Amino acid sequence: MPKLLKQVSSVSGLTEQEKFVLSLVDGRTPVKEIARVTGFGLTSVNKILEKLSSQKVVEFQQSQSTEKLEKDSLGQSPEQKQMEQSIKDLYATYENADPYSILGVPESATLEQIKEAYFEKTKTFHPDSFYARSVPAGDKHFLVDIYKKVQQAYETVKNKPPEKTPESRSGKKPGPTAALLKEDTAAPRPAMAKEPVQHLIADQIKDRVKKATAYYKLGMEAFMKNDYANAYINLKLANSYNPYDQEYIHKMQEAEQHMKADRYEDLLKKADISRELNKPEDAIGYLKMALELTGDKKHVFFKLASILYDFNQSVKEAKNYCQQAIELDPKNPDYHLLFARIYKKAGLLKSALFEYEQTFALGVKTDDIKAEIKKLKGLMR
Repeated sequence: MPKLLKQVSSVSGLTEQEKFVLSLVDGRTPVKEIARVTGFGLTSVNKILEKLSSQKVVEFQQSQSTEKLEKDSLGQSPEQKQMEQSIKDLYATYENADPYSILGVPESATLEQIKEAYFEKTKTFHPDSFYARSVPAGDKHFLVDIYKKVQQAYETVKNKPPEKTPESRSGKKPGPTAALLKEDTAAPRPAMAKEPVQHLIADQIKDRVKKATAYYKLGMEAFMKNDYANAYINLKLANSYNPYDQEYIHKMQEAEQHMKADRYEDLLKKADISRELNKPEDAIGYLKMALELTGDKKHVFFKLASILYDFNQSVKEAKNYCQQAIELDPKNPDYHLLFARIYKKAGLLKSALFEYEQTFALGVKTDDIKAEIKKLKGLMR
C-alpha cells in the first residue's frame, strides 16, 4: 500500500489525475481501492504511483511477498498478533476489576475527577474511535465490552459521595504518624495490569491529530489563495486522519464545491474553444464532463443540443438533450426555438410548428419566426 512522503502542496507540476490519486494515498488504502474510487483503472493508477514513487512523492510499503513471509499460519503479522494479545490481556484486566479501578480513580475522587476519567476512557474505547482502523476485526468485541464496562462503572460511582475518613469528617488534617499508619494498615487495592493497547491507541490518536492539524493548516493556506484543488486534497487528508472534526468536514466540502465550480467553468470554456475550432467531438466530451459537476444542468443540456444540431451529429441525441433543458426551464424561448429547428430537421413538421408557436408566445416575435410558422402551416395543408 502506498504512503505519502511529501506534503501534496510542496509538489509542483502535478496533473489533476495525479492530485486525485494522491488525495487517496494514506498508507492504508490498497492500490485496487484507489483505482476503484478514482475510476482510472488499476493500470493507470499503478503508472501514476510508479511515477510519483520515482519522484520520491510516495513510497510503497512492504511488498506482498514480504508481507506474506511475515505472517503466521493464521494470516497474522507480528504487529497484529501483538495487538490481539494485548487486547485480550486488557480485557482480562477489566473483566473482574472494581468500578474505581476500571475508571482509574481512587474511591475519594470527586465527581469532577470521575467525569474526567470517564470521558477519557470512553474517548479511547468508543466503537467509532480511532482504534477501529487498527484493531483486528475479530477482536473489536473485546473493546466494545470494555467500553460497556466503563459506562457501567461510571453509572455505579457517579452518584456515590467520596469516601470520608474520620479526620476529614472532623475537619482536622491527619498528622504524619496517622497518615503513615493509614498507609501501612490500608488493605491493598488490586493492582491493574498495564494497558499496552490503551497507550498504543493513545499514541496513535495523538499522531493522527497532529497530522490532521498539519494538513488542515496547509489546506486553509491553499484555500485563502483560491487554490481550491490543493485545498481540497489537504483538507481531505486532514479529514481522513480526524474524521470527527466538523470544521474539517465543512471546509473540505466547501473547498470541493469551489473546486468543482472552477473545473465546471474551465470545461465550458474548453467546449466553446473546441466548437470554434470545429472539433464537435471534443466539445461534446468537455460538456459531458461538465454535467457531472453541476446541479443546474439545463445550460449544459442546451449547449450539447446546439452542438449536435449545428454539426449535424445525432438528431435523436440533440432532441433528448433539448427536451431535458425545456423540462428544467419551460419558459426559455431559446430552448423552444432550438427544439423547433431540431424537429424540422427530423421532418416532424407538426412538432416543429408547435415549438415555433411556443417561441412566439414567449416573446420572440421576429419576422423569421413568423415566416417559419406561416411556411409550416402551408406545408401541412
